[in-house]
Amino acid sequence: MALTQSRFQEYDFDRMVVRFTMKNDQATVACAVATDAMDQLEGSSRTPRRSASSNS
Repeated sequence: MALTQSRFQEYDFDRMVVRFTMKNDQATVACAVATDAMDQLEGSSRTPRRSASSNS
């Protein structure tokens, strides 16, 4: 069976990770994803990227 949505647990500010659970039938599966990984999936960034010309 496919994983299904369950519950949000917390946002870990120190690690910048979102913790949540998913369900596999009746079993609860602990999950976490880094905010940087979510940004990459969306094609966005929390900090501006430096261009090559700004490094000089």
